[in-house]
Amino acid sequence: MDKKFEIRQSILGLRGSFGAILDLYLESNPCKFKIVTADTAASAGLSRFKSKSPDSFIECGISEQSATAIASAIALENYEVYLGSFSPFIVGRSWEQIRLASYMNTNMTIFGFGAGIGLSYLGFTHCSLEDCSLINSIPCTTIFEPSSPSDIFDALKFSKNIPGIKYIRLTGDGPISKKLFDGFIKINQNMKLYKKNKTKLIICSGYLASRLIESHSENYDFLTINQISNLEIDFSNLDFINDYKEIYCFHESYENFLAKLFTPLKNLKIQTFNPKKVFSKPGDYNYVSKNLDFDINSF
Repeated sequence: MDKKFEIRQSILGLRGSFGAILDLYLESNPCKFKIVTADTAASAGLSRFKSKSPDSFIECGISEQSATAIASAIALENYEVYLGSFSPFIVGRSWEQIRLASYMNTNMTIFGFGAGIGLSYLGFTHCSLEDCSLINSIPCTTIFEPSSPSDIFDALKFSKNIPGIKYIRLTGDGPISKKLFDGFIKINQNMKLYKKNKTKLIICSGYLASRLIESHSENYDFLTINQISNLEIDFSNLDFINDYKEIYCFHESYENFLAKLFTPLKNLKIQTFNPKKVFSKPGDYNYVSKNLDFDINSF
């Protein structure tokens, strides 16, 4: 992906850039596809498919369960299917339909917008901290949590050969920090190390990486992870982790999925941070995160 193109898309955030990234991916990976949405064409940048590929675009309106059932049936006819809406609706309302799709050995990609607490200012309805746990409870599922447009592209690319349900969790809302586009070493298809020879490391993913690197890059190195479940890590390539004196792992869900990836390293002490399971009142990001003991600015 061209760096200038990625930076332009990053201004729209992960949700707003998704349509352009999916379009770029499908142009470079031609296939028989269908896009199914539940009233998210405009907000996710998918409107281009209405005019460009009208026969491949299905708008179901605010009817996530029906959309999921329709997408599953089409996927079973050997189409590449991309299904999406806001995370609490496409996962929370459609959990049963996703489970049944998995039991039927369906291969499809689900994208959930506004996961985590980034959209909590819209009220209780738009808070989505349990979506990872819900998806992970279903067999044959894989979860991705991209931090940048290129991570979205990689998730689409590498998930194609993974059977089952692929859930691309798009957290946060707003422009992505430009610090995510420079100074990193690509460890493998799923990991990037932002190394400045610090003694402290932060492991993170999703839009949270943008928030953390913007506020703490002077004191920490960063390891961002794209695929956060159903992943066997080759720890022989991660010897550098042992050089850090302090390691912190942040994840914007009720369960710290990133920390689970590192459980084989039993001798490594990682301090984990994730929101507590108490949601009292919606509001802006800083207000909600503090109420959930997840204040990333002063951890």
